Parts: sequence; structure tokens; C-alpha cells
Amino acid sequence: MDCPYCGAEMSSLGVNQLQLGRASVLGGIWGNIAAGSLETEVFLCRSCGKLEFFAVRPMEFEEPDRVQVPCPKCGEPHDFDDAKCPFCGERLL
Repeated sequence: MDCPYCGAEMSSLGVNQLQLGRASVLGGIWGNIAAGSLETEVFLCRSCGKLEFFAVRPMEFEEPDRVQVPCPKCGEPHDFDDAKCPFCGERLL
């Protein structure tokens, strides 16, 4: 792999666990422990010092719940930011 900044060859530093989460004054390190870690392969450019991280296994993300509101005309729930109701066509914005 070539460095995206200087073009020199990058060398692998191996697979490491990258800690997720963050520590806080009140919560201490419990946020880090609960967040877990991400298995990454780290590459180093020995010329410019640039580090590149790549996930060994992609993380699975859950889609956040979309805010739903009832249509003022038909009462069916729809996404909050819809321009019109997908059920009856009532203009919402």
C-alpha cells in the first residue's frame, strides 16, 4: 500500500484492538469498557509518519429509529421530515 500523502510504501504494524467510547470525569472509563473495541489493521508510512487504520471486520450499525408523527388529515404515522403524507398525499411542509 502506498501512502496517500507522500507516495512512499506503507508497512503494516499488525492487527490491533482500537478502543471505542470515551472516558469522562464523572463516568471514568466505564464508557470505554461498555463501548468495546474495533479490530483494525494499522499501516505506517516510515517516510512521513502517516498512520492508516482499516477495519478487519466491518462493524454492524443499527439504524436509529426515525421520528414518526401522525398525519393531520388521515392519522397514519409517517417520518417527521416527509414533505407530504405517503398514505394520503396531504402536503405537510
